[in-house]
Amino acid sequence: MKVEVRQDAVRLRPADVPTMVSDCRKFRQRTGWQTAIPFEQSVRDVLNYWRQKVGEGNGTQR
Repeated sequence: MKVEVRQDAVRLRPADVPTMVSDCRKFRQRTGWQTAIPFEQSVRDVLNYWRQKVGEGNGTQR
């Protein structure tokens, strides 16, 4: 069975936004700014924060 998938713009939710990608090169060039915390560490910190918050909310810790 062949199925055609069509997108209906009327049914899209406001939260369905196009993908956006940023680049800080221009900011770095103009200001001399440099990262102090590695990206991987930032991701770990955010995940650990939310794991703790979710754990506090239901009585369990991870």
